[in-house]
Amino acid sequence: MRMWLGLWLGIGFLLVSLQGSSAVASAYEFKVGALDAWAIPTGGRKDLYQQWVSNNTFKVGDSLLFLYPPSQDSVIQVTKEAYSRCDISSPITSFQDGNTAFKFSQWGSYYFTSGVPGHCEKSQKLAVLVLGANGAFPPPDSASASAPALAPGAGSPANSVKPTSSAPTMQSAGPLGFMVGLAFGLYALLF
Repeated sequence: MRMWLGLWLGIGFLLVSLQGSSAVASAYEFKVGALDAWAIPTGGRKDLYQQWVSNNTFKVGDSLLFLYPPSQDSVIQVTKEAYSRCDISSPITSFQDGNTAFKFSQWGSYYFTSGVPGHCEKSQKLAVLVLGANGAFPPPDSASASAPALAPGAGSPANSVKPTSSAPTMQSAGPLGFMVGLAFGLYALLF
């Protein structure tokens, strides 16, 4: 009886330690444009931002990080119509801190441009389709609707995250956690 109890405890500790080392990321921070800063595309790369979007998948909880010189540029969130016309006169929200983190609070389409006159017309704009946290596509109506409003506090300088990488938000137990779990499991099995 004692041996079976030890065996089950050992297996339990081992499974707990393995679960911690295989944690999956739930939210990412994407640096807009990858290596390039938020700026007017150069070198004839007018599709720079749309190309970048097509290489990424965005979900609720993810965020965009816009890096730019605050004395020379800004980021504004606009409606679909304003995005299409490059109308920067009535933004949904505006950022000018040079290090803007915008967190997606709901699924749907989001539209961003530079707040500097003339920059949108030079292709400094970004349209993003955000999927549900589980990867589900938004209903057809939300994909064509105006951009959702910014959640209170999201994207403000106080909530901005320093650029690190697209790192997982959950930490793994790592080799030490695995070894501790294995040691407890073996101890429970043998004694």
